[in-house]
Amino acid sequence: MPLSFVPTIGIYRTNSLLAPKSFVDVTPADALVRPGGMGNCMLFILGHMAISRCGVAKLMESPIEKPWEKIFDRGAAPLDNSAYPPLAEVLVAWDDIGARIVTRMEALTDAELARPTSGSWPNQENTVRGALTFLALHDSYHVGQLAYARRLLGKSQLVG
Repeated sequence: MPLSFVPTIGIYRTNSLLAPKSFVDVTPADALVRPGGMGNCMLFILGHMAISRCGVAKLMESPIEKPWEKIFDRGAAPLDNSAYPPLAEVLVAWDDIGARIVTRMEALTDAELARPTSGSWPNQENTVRGALTFLALHDSYHVGQLAYARRLLGKSQLVG
C-alpha cells in the first residue's frame, strides 16, 4: 500500500467504527425518526453509506452487491418505516462491507490508485485515488449526520 494513501484508509477505518457506535442506545424505532419530520432517519443514512461503500469497492475492481440499492440511493424518496430493512441487518452489512473495502484498500498499488475513473470528482482528481479520497469525505459527512441525529434523539455525543 502506498504510504501516501495510509491517511485515507485511516478515515475509512475510523468511520467503520464510528457509524455503528452512533447506534449505541438507539432503538430500532429511534433509528427511524426523521429529524424535523423531514430529514433522513439514521437507518437511511447508514444504509446510504453502506451502498456508497459498495461503489467504493467497484472503483477498486472488487464489486460488492448493493443491498437495498433503490431504498438507500442518493435522492431516494422517504418510504414508510415498514419498507426499510431491520437496523440489525443493515449494521451487519455495514461491518461486512467495511471490512472488505479496507482489506482491498490495503492491497492497492500506486498503479491502481492512478487509474483514471469515468466519474468527475469535486477534488478534480479523476483517478481511483481521487475518487476514494472524495468518498472518504462523503463517508465522514454522513458520520457527522449520524452524530447530529443521535444528539437530536437526546443521546450522548458520539465522540469526545
